[in-house]
Amino acid sequence: MRGASPRGSAGFNLLEMSVALVVLGIMVGTTLSVAPKLLKEGEQAGHATSIPSPELLDMAEGGLLAFIAAHNRLPCPDSVNRDGVEDCSGGAVGDYPWRSLGFSAALADASETPLRYGVYRYSQSDAVADADLADPTGKNRYIPTIPNHQSNQFNLLDFCTALRNAAHRSEDASLIHTLNNGIIINPAFILVSGHSFDADGDAVNGSFDGRNESGVSFDHPGLEKSATYDDVVRTVGLFELSSRLSCALMMTSANTLGILSTSDEYRVEKAKYDVSNAEWNVEMNKWDIADSALSALGNAADICLAGAQLACDAPAAPCGAGASITMDVIGLGGAVFQQILGFASMAERIAALVIIEGHLDVYKSLQTQMEDTAAISKARAIKADENAHFGTETTP
Repeated sequence: MRGASPRGSAGFNLLEMSVALVVLGIMVGTTLSVAPKLLKEGEQAGHATSIPSPELLDMAEGGLLAFIAAHNRLPCPDSVNRDGVEDCSGGAVGDYPWRSLGFSAALADASETPLRYGVYRYSQSDAVADADLADPTGKNRYIPTIPNHQSNQFNLLDFCTALRNAAHRSEDASLIHTLNNGIIINPAFILVSGHSFDADGDAVNGSFDGRNESGVSFDHPGLEKSATYDDVVRTVGLFELSSRLSCALMMTSANTLGILSTSDEYRVEKAKYDVSNAEWNVEMNKWDIADSALSALGNAADICLAGAQLACDAPAAPCGAGASITMDVIGLGGAVFQQILGFASMAERIAALVIIEGHLDVYKSLQTQMEDTAAISKARAIKADENAHFGTETTP
């Protein structure tokens, strides 16, 4: 049964992964379901709610993961109006877009300063090379290994491809990054809480200190607290986010199904060649049989001529003409013998034709089976490409 083949089990890896991601989404949704309770006081008061920094960053990070689950990308920062709505035209750094993520009030630290948020954005016109993790246009980055198939799906595979593209790039100081002793690290996203107060006392951008006040450069999460620095920085790296989303497993499953589909397409072409070769052999044997039939007609003519010659020579042969008659008899016998050989050759070729036609039927049956298998493999590969998502977004 086809359903019991190892190939079938390979096809379920991606489905199992999708289920796992759905479970992750439900877990994140459950986390967010308690957020209104935590934010109720702030909503009633009409301003941001103060929540301790670790819990605040956990909540903010959960909101980002839920956004990925729903839109197959990270949100853009609230970088223009500071109204909690993402603005994808305003760059890579700004306030946390709490409205766009479904919160009822801004997530703020003890000083009621909204969280800062930065996202890795490296846009390319070539979608295959694009690494803008917040691009809202639905770029089709993932190219499936499926023969004669152009994917038009925008899903988690495309986001995973963007993560992979970003991870393959060198560290870039023009993109969001943390800096530690001159070492630049570009994460997938950064969250910063100013914590309790403006420790450095410079009155720049609320309670944020040091590099966290502005720009794309941030202090690294391990920076020790001091009298002039009390910010809490949370980063999630490109590989870490890819691992959380099981991108490697998902892409491997999709690619493997595509490779199997390609392999089955090759087997179909091989079966077509075998059928074509068998058909050619059938035609050649038919020509051989026709040639044997023509030879049989020629031999029959020779027999007739030899018999006529003998009939003419025998009655009128004078005494001592036995040699001539003997030659006529030998000629007739030779013609008959050639005819017998011809019929034997024809019978052999007819038997061979029957065998080759049997082979042809087998090859045609195998071709049909290979085409059915290839169709199933391709359908599974396409389904894997289509199902690697929670939802589809094609417009901002």
